[in-house]
Amino acid sequence: MRTYPSMNAMRAAMSAAVGRPFLVDGEARLAPVARRSEWRAAGIDPEVESLSPETRARLGVEWTRTARMEHASIAAFARFALQLLAVGAPPALVVDAQTAMADETVHTRLAFGLASAYTGVDLGPGPLDVDESLGETDLRGLVAILFVEGCVGETVAALEAREALDHARDPAVRDVLKTIADDERRHAELAWRTIAWAVSVSGSDALVWIDDALADAVERSEWDAPYAVSSRDEDLLVHGVLSEGLRQQLRRAALAEVVIPCAGAVRRLPTIAA
Repeated sequence: MRTYPSMNAMRAAMSAAVGRPFLVDGEARLAPVARRSEWRAAGIDPEVESLSPETRARLGVEWTRTARMEHASIAAFARFALQLLAVGAPPALVVDAQTAMADETVHTRLAFGLASAYTGVDLGPGPLDVDESLGETDLRGLVAILFVEGCVGETVAALEAREALDHARDPAVRDVLKTIADDERRHAELAWRTIAWAVSVSGSDALVWIDDALADAVERSEWDAPYAVSSRDEDLLVHGVLSEGLRQQLRRAALAEVVIPCAGAVRRLPTIAA
C-alpha cells in the first residue's frame, strides 16, 4: 500500500513561508496566536513610525504567520529526532536534529518579536495540537515525510529567507532574516544528509520512495497559477515579506536548481544494501 505523503502534504510544504512545516495527515498544523510576552525576543525594534496603518497591519499579519510556522517547525524537528531514534540513525544526525529544534525556537521568538512590534501587541503561540502526529516510524515513513518537509520544504524556506534578506532594508528585519537564512540552509542540508544515509542502508527501496515524492513535488509546482505583483507587495518586500508571485518563482527554482539535482546525486551514491 502506498504510504507516501499526499498531494496536500506537498502543497503545504511548498506553500510554507519559512521553517519546516509540521505535517499531520497531509495538513500543516499551526498553533493559535495568544497574547503573551515570553515568546517575544527582546531587542527586536523595527522602524514602524513611518509606516502607514495599512502597511503596518499587513506586516503584522505576515510576520505572525511566519512566527506560527517557525513554532510548528519546533514540533517537526522533535518528531524528526524521535523518528531518527526509531530507525537507528547515527548519533550525528540525532544531535543535528536537536540543534535544529533549538534553532527553530530562536526563529520563533525573533519572528514573534517582529510581529509584536508591527502590531503593537505582545504575541506568542497558544497550544499546538500534536495528537497522532508521530506517524510511521519505520525507514520508509521517515524518508517519505522527510523528503516533503525537509528536502523540499526546508530548501524552499532557505531560498525564501535569503531572497527576503536581499530585499529587506530595515536593520532589525535584516538581522532576523540573516539568522533564519543561515540556519534554514543547514537544516536543508541535514535533510539531504539524512536521505543519503537512508539510501546507504536501504538502497533501491529508498530511491523508489524518493522518486515518487519528487514526482509529486514537480506536479505541485505545475499547478501554480501566475500571480500578478501589486504595488502593495512591493511595499512589504522592503520589510522582508515576499509576494506570492515571488514565492512561486522560488519554489520552481528550488525544484529545478536544488531538489532535482540533489535527488539525482543521491541516486549515484554507493549503498550498503546494494
